[in-house]
Amino acid sequence: MGKRVGDYYIDKKIGSGAFGKVRLGTHFSTSEVFAVKIVDLDRIKPKIKQLLEQEIMLLQSCDCAYVIKLHEVLKSKRNYYLVMEYCEGGDLSNIISEKGPIPELTAKKWARQLINAMIYLRGKNIMHRDLKPANLLLTNKNHEIADIKLADFGFARILNDNCLASTHLGSPLFMAPEVLREERYDFKADVWSLGTIIYEILFGKPVFECYTRADLMNLQKKPISFPENVSVSDNAKNLITAMMRYNSNQRVSLENLLNHPFLVEELPDISLQMAQQYSSHNEVIQEVLDTERSSYEDEDEEYAEFEEADENSTYSDFTIMETSEELKSSENPAQEEPLPKSIKRSFGSEPNMQATQIDFEASEIREFEKLVENFEEEDREDLAFAVSKYAKEKYEYYFEKIEKLKRKFHLPYIGNQKFYEVHKKLKRKVDESREKQNYLSGFVCDYSQKRVAQEMMRESLRLVEDQTKQKLKSALLLLMASKATDPEDEGIENSLLIVQELYQKEIQWN
Repeated sequence: MGKRVGDYYIDKKIGSGAFGKVRLGTHFSTSEVFAVKIVDLDRIKPKIKQLLEQEIMLLQSCDCAYVIKLHEVLKSKRNYYLVMEYCEGGDLSNIISEKGPIPELTAKKWARQLINAMIYLRGKNIMHRDLKPANLLLTNKNHEIADIKLADFGFARILNDNCLASTHLGSPLFMAPEVLREERYDFKADVWSLGTIIYEILFGKPVFECYTRADLMNLQKKPISFPENVSVSDNAKNLITAMMRYNSNQRVSLENLLNHPFLVEELPDISLQMAQQYSSHNEVIQEVLDTERSSYEDEDEEYAEFEEADENSTYSDFTIMETSEELKSSENPAQEEPLPKSIKRSFGSEPNMQATQIDFEASEIREFEKLVENFEEEDREDLAFAVSKYAKEKYEYYFEKIEKLKRKFHLPYIGNQKFYEVHKKLKRKVDESREKQNYLSGFVCDYSQKRVAQEMMRESLRLVEDQTKQKLKSALLLLMASKATDPEDEGIENSLLIVQELYQKEIQWN
């Protein structure tokens, strides 16, 4: 039988983390389901306690759609209870064991999400240091519509600019060569680890199969071998190769990953489908709880020890940990690096997370607005008009996505400030882009879509002659707008493919 901890009913064991067991927890008032990590403080060493407290502070400082969310921390005389977001799909390692190679479309989506998570952490100077499939969780049992989230920050640390880490941590098969050689390393060690994960997602097997440390170190020096019995695109293989350069100085940086051709290809819009799935998410979980609650007592003898240890605890024994100050007051050995000075509790919801992702994707439209400004300065209003039309349509597309979520969930403002912040921002962008269109239309005479599309293509090819990264990027954007202006022109399509390849070579993917 389960027990009550604070406002939660603690139920069956669903897994284990770096520092303790993980059980299913249900909030008494809302019936919302969480994963509760339980750590027995009497059974861990001071150094492990320090890592646990660091994990708590790092997670409380994060608010990213693809990083597992820590909602609340309770502390009794003996245990910590970390109340975390529940991901019903389980961890990625189990999915790969059951399904084998994952379809490329799903792998592409997960790769984007993980890279976005890593870029977010990089912006906060957080290095994970233990990336592996077992530490990646899926939000849905149907992996085709599931999002992926980064979890288990037990080995994470703050790594400030121009600093290197040296601690030998992680799982060997996913360790970067510099970590395995016990050398100093930086964020590119996580890039290598992420490359090994993408490989395993696509091919259904680890990139390296060996039994000794020496064999692993030798295999890392060799070119990556791709199985021939699994159909995977050259762009996907190219991405993995770029992420797993043996020399970390030649390895692609996190900041450049999302520009890779494998990741810039459009994905179908499944956000609404996911929103519909989420609406019945908790009801499904509750049904599972009702049918399984009586079956786990005999299977898990350790639960009895957990009950006995806290049998005298009452609600008043628990305190809510809201800032890092309370954590710092406990025993805490010398640390390798400073921790955040102030941490706020962060609460999230699926709409807020999706709004964050929509905002991130829409931010790329700013590059097209810069092209519009450049054409206006050159008095080339017809090109400015065509590119601004493309930017307007993109803003309208993203605004409609967030409008669908708003209609679906009927969200109150309280608790959903992030969602409404993005909604307001996109509404403003739509209005501004429409005003720009109306303004430029007054300068455009005898506008022909085919003529303007051809002119944009010629301008892009002129930019290509420079062969610099920035000019190639501008050429790529121009061709995207040109293709939207005249979708049936095969010449534009072919030019787009050629410039994509040139841009890829310029940023040294091969």
